[in-house]
Amino acid sequence: MKYYGAVSNTHLYGVKPEVQALCIKALELAGNAKRDISIVDGLRTTKEQQALYAKGRTQLNGVDKLSYHQNGNAIDFTPFVNWQRFKFVGRLTGNSNQVSQLVKVTGLSSTQVWERVHREFHGTAMFFYLAAHELGYKITWGGDWNNDGCTLDNNFEDLGHIQFEGLV
Repeated sequence: MKYYGAVSNTHLYGVKPEVQALCIKALELAGNAKRDISIVDGLRTTKEQQALYAKGRTQLNGVDKLSYHQNGNAIDFTPFVNWQRFKFVGRLTGNSNQVSQLVKVTGLSSTQVWERVHREFHGTAMFFYLAAHELGYKITWGGDWNNDGCTLDNNFEDLGHIQFEGLV
């Protein structure tokens, strides 16, 4: 069985037991496919949510509009990738600074790098969907807010976000 590292475990502390179970099951499924996942955020205080809102990293200000993170029903994840061909091993953040660095390292165009990053997040989200199915949970991924299977109709993309909606 695969286990999360110390940093991921720190971010799992405080989230609801269902979210913890979801993450553990997703990591197990990912490990079976020789993939890895890091948890990079979990429970947030109002102050932390407001700071992210001020930076434009969320549409929820933490007061008028609460985040699922504030009640322990959400985590943020990142795929841990090993792109040996491009000599890149590490966590994908999906931010523009990292994409710019990956363009230099890989020799790929910005569009090609974004497509690879998106594929990695999409593939990792599928482990969470599979885990949710096995556990009888309903979840929402920040790459498909309306859960219609189409990732092109989002007005705000948060590829590393998973939120627990309840039992099926």
